Amino acid sequence: MLNDCSVHNADDFRRMVGCMVRNSLSISRFLVGQPAEGIGRTALGGLLQESSRLEELLDAYGARTNQEWLPFRRSVAALKLFSDVHYKILHIKYSIPLYALMPIDHDIGAATDTAVDRSTRLLVTAIKRYLDQAQQYGLGDHPAVYQPRCVENEHVTWRLDNDLVRGSVKRKPDETVVELATAFLNEVEGSDFRGVFAALADRGFLTCVPDVACEKDFRRFEEVFHNLQALYDSYVGGTDLEQRDEKLAFLRGHATIVYHLLEIVTDLTHHYERHMAGAQRSDSIVLGEMSDDMAWLVVSYAMEFAVDYATSVQDLCRELIRRYTESTTLTLPSPPYRGFHVRPSTLIARIVRHYGSKVLLQLEDEQCDASAPLEIIRVNERINAIKRRMIGKDILAMVREYQPDHDRQAALTAILLELFRQKKLVVYSDELSLDDVPAAAGESLGEYSKRAVAQLLAGGAIDIRADIPVSFQGDKRALDDLKVLADAGYGEDQVGNNIPLPTALSYLKR
Repeated sequence: MLNDCSVHNADDFRRMVGCMVRNSLSISRFLVGQPAEGIGRTALGGLLQESSRLEELLDAYGARTNQEWLPFRRSVAALKLFSDVHYKILHIKYSIPLYALMPIDHDIGAATDTAVDRSTRLLVTAIKRYLDQAQQYGLGDHPAVYQPRCVENEHVTWRLDNDLVRGSVKRKPDETVVELATAFLNEVEGSDFRGVFAALADRGFLTCVPDVACEKDFRRFEEVFHNLQALYDSYVGGTDLEQRDEKLAFLRGHATIVYHLLEIVTDLTHHYERHMAGAQRSDSIVLGEMSDDMAWLVVSYAMEFAVDYATSVQDLCRELIRRYTESTTLTLPSPPYRGFHVRPSTLIARIVRHYGSKVLLQLEDEQCDASAPLEIIRVNERINAIKRRMIGKDILAMVREYQPDHDRQAALTAILLELFRQKKLVVYSDELSLDDVPAAAGESLGEYSKRAVAQLLAGGAIDIRADIPVSFQGDKRALDDLKVLADAGYGEDQVGNNIPLPTALSYLKR
């Protein structure tokens, strides 16, 4: 006959909790007597399920904000979290042989064995605290004895045939591969993922959390790699493309193991921030012992191997991008304000690097790497040379109107002002002055004009209006975004003021 668990007062609540803890107590008593290798995922999964339900129940009745029941609720939260962490470490341990993983410098198998030992200590500590708390609260006086359903064999020694024929998917697998590889590179190279690990390794977990990195940061990293795994499984896994290209499995394997390692980091950081930082003095000894193992698991195991596996696949990502990217050529105008100076060049390079593929910028017979801002800026020398040639023809025609003995400085000023009125020249000061560019002795008006215009142009006092097209060759995705940038004036107005970038380029704001 089922017990009536309706709750109308504190005594009813205690009886209900006593009823609900019986299964978790029986599993806890079983596990606390097991060696590390004897803790399997069946019993652990049962404990995780029971503690999760118990935590929900306690929260529903207000235990999280009740002085009497908060200590017990905390012990349940710790039981749930360390059961979950240990389950995930065991999952990694027995899944490593099943993942396609590229070689790295460190031995993850040996490190995972150490992680299991350290996690076992944390789990047993959490279990003992839970059992002590249950006894203090007078809960579960007669729990049932836990009986394992079978002797677990965690090692996979045989697998079913891989004979599934997958139907069509809504996205082209090759496009998804390029998207995955690009996102992988962006996270490894463009975010603070590696920087956070460097800080943790240098300063220590307890010092860095939460000021340098916190649960929110690790949860974002975790979400990125989880999304990569999910995208692969939805649109690449099981397709003909995956069967033809065995290297694709490494993309999935690395995204998956990094994701699971980051789950551990997030969970342990959450527990430290929520339950251990600023803990009561009575808990300091136990929590201090736990923090050593937690710090090792976060820094020396989960984060270190997450960074190792994330970075070791970078070259493969670039190879896959080159192999599956659609290449094209696109002609765009050069930036109207002073050509490829710092801001346009930086934005172009960031777009190209965002997609992780090679894009070339070509002007006449000169090429440069469009992912390198300094190389793009050097193209300005060629642009200015073209501009000088173009304006030189106009100046030469106007020079003929002046007598050889005419004041050269006054003549050139008049010529430049006329070109300004014809909208062939841009003047960036209120008054055009050649005082800093005096004519040299014996210099003809034509020679003086050529030298002065070059100096004014290089110094940014003037610019020459000219539609000088440049060609970009490479990844169509990058070129499409470069066109969006060009249509937006390369992020500047006609006089060089920064303007908002289009929504399609919002990733440049990070």
